[in-house]
Amino acid sequence: MTDYGLYRPYSSFLNRPEIRMYRLNSADETKSSADNKKDDGKRKHHDSSVIYQSREVQAVESDSSFTLLVDVPGVKKGDLQIEVEDDVLSVYAERKSGDTVTAKYQQRFVIDDRKVNLDQVQGNLTDGVLTVSIPKKEAPKPLEVVVANTYPPEETEDCKDMRFGLDVPGVKSGDLTIQFHDGKLHIEGERKKGTSAIQIRRTLSIDDKKIDTAGLQAFLADGVLTVKAPHKEAPSTRKLMVTVTTPAAIEQAPDKEAEISVETVNEEEEGNKESDA
Repeated sequence: MTDYGLYRPYSSFLNRPEIRMYRLNSADETKSSADNKKDDGKRKHHDSSVIYQSREVQAVESDSSFTLLVDVPGVKKGDLQIEVEDDVLSVYAERKSGDTVTAKYQQRFVIDDRKVNLDQVQGNLTDGVLTVSIPKKEAPKPLEVVVANTYPPEETEDCKDMRFGLDVPGVKSGDLTIQFHDGKLHIEGERKKGTSAIQIRRTLSIDDKKIDTAGLQAFLADGVLTVKAPHKEAPSTRKLMVTVTTPAAIEQAPDKEAEISVETVNEEEEGNKESDA
């Protein structure tokens, strides 16, 4: 992760807004703890759920969501905007003095929209800290690909699929297992030779943003395994606006007027009491 230096979100950015890009990775994709111990001027932390931290940004991962904590001191709710466009979440803020904009601030986060629900992003502004909650999608189950004992269909000019070939002489379709999970195509099998067997293991990375993995097919003929899948159509640009909430104002109950009891004393009765004494 690039070191962006000192914490100064508002200094000298009035005419040249600061734009920072952060790529959010899951905890299992981050660097080793030894890399995180490097003294790069960032705040130290010991919470394993914190996947990124700097002077002004903290990214936390839980089992159900990612949470971004962004420092925006002096910014009002009406001067804060959160946008989601494709897989980029952007935070725009202005700090004002009266009607004058004294500073501008921008942050951008690259998020894998295959793992989170960007349609359900929520923002909350409290005490100069913007909290952005990004719920995760339910982890998909591994996709099983059935191997057909036939030749793959011929490729045409109008339909060019992603294709992958692997020589597996002597291997039967019933001895092959193909699964797609978390961006990886796993191929396992064995070639039986008498009482012994030769193990086969291959892993292929597939960009499921470009490849329609739901259409994965496998064919086995003449000792050659062919795996194919169609390309996805280019996605249309998506842009969402995220509503930012703030804590409700605490209404102070009016003080109750003190009840005053006034006792009226008759002067004549008071004088009689004194003479009797």
